[in-house]
Amino acid sequence: GIAIPKLFMDMELSDWTTTIDTNLNGVFYCCYFFKELLSSAGSSDIINISSRSGKNPAKELSAYCSSKFGLNGLTEVLQIELATHGIRVSSISPGRCATKLGNEQYQDWHISPKIIAESVLSIINSNRSVFWGNLDIRPFK
Repeated sequence: GIAIPKLFMDMELSDWTTTIDTNLNGVFYCCYFFKELLSSAGSSDIINISSRSGKNPAKELSAYCSSKFGLNGLTEVLQIELATHGIRVSSISPGRCATKLGNEQYQDWHISPKIIAESVLSIINSNRSVFWGNLDIRPFK
């Protein structure tokens, strides 16, 4: 995903559309164009990477937070609609990650991308009789 940190009053329309197109529409398109393939597999997973900012609004992140709130809503609807097609839909909502999102400087306590990848594997490898819903991952410190 992307974040373009700006106060709402300073935001350009392109900041909004770029963020929504990437973080929400991009996920929708992936789900939409792969739905038949995933359904024909008989058993598959969609794991959306959301953010804690999709539940907790933050200053200077109106577009980012809105995109992640929307992604959480899309994920929850797909959980209901795609279950009958053998597709489990889950999301992971990490807290601060050690990435270049929003040009933030890395901190020792940020969550490593490796932890997110391990979480994805845990969901994929879990018993098929359950789905995870949303997995919150927070820094321990």
